[in-house]
Amino acid sequence: MTKVCNTRDLEKPEYRELAQEYMTLANDGSRDWRANNHCFRAFEYTHSYRSLQLDTAKRMCDVGSENSIFTIWIKKRHPELEIICVDPHLDGRLQNRAALHDVDLKVDGGVFRPELGTFDRIACISVLEHVRSDDDVALVKQMAAQLEPQGILAITVDYGPEDISWPLRTENVMGCGRMYGPQQVMDRIITPSGLEVVSDGPVDWTFRPLDNTLDWVDPLYVRYTSVVIILRKP
Repeated sequence: MTKVCNTRDLEKPEYRELAQEYMTLANDGSRDWRANNHCFRAFEYTHSYRSLQLDTAKRMCDVGSENSIFTIWIKKRHPELEIICVDPHLDGRLQNRAALHDVDLKVDGGVFRPELGTFDRIACISVLEHVRSDDDVALVKQMAAQLEPQGILAITVDYGPEDISWPLRTENVMGCGRMYGPQQVMDRIITPSGLEVVSDGPVDWTFRPLDNTLDWVDPLYVRYTSVVIILRKP
């Protein structure tokens, strides 16, 4: 499987400057952060950033933030915004990366839970597809419960023409991989959240045949992408 996006979207005026700023940060000393400096991340992150409307935010949580510079980028742009990064797999990389850019992040090495309080902004970027089985639905419900009225929740997930799950061999992830199809985005994310959809749309809708498959999943001739789902609490 190959992740794709329409790079022409990055030339749109509303994205161009933000995307360039993000990519500069992603490529600055980030040889061990290769997942952050692809073009699909630039669009995924800039679209999520714009949709979160952070100029009016007071308290934000980034759920599952260990392998991402998304929160570092936000903190550099909004130094007065209170942000807490929650990830049970924190191993110091995020803190070291933040220190490299003179950013002071609050981090929590546990799971997202009620004791963290409420937030008017929550981001869950490329996380749900790595959560075990039905735990993705439970996490969506928990984030919605801790979102303040009129708060915004930004979720991105791997997205394709149908729902496909497989076990991951890597030991330092939560235990599975998932590509959400259109119906699963509705059934596993939007409907369980009970929130209003502000906007949603994949980085790119194009799915093309591939020349090869991976030996640890059923034959799958498809390219996949990211869907960005923006939800608001009434």
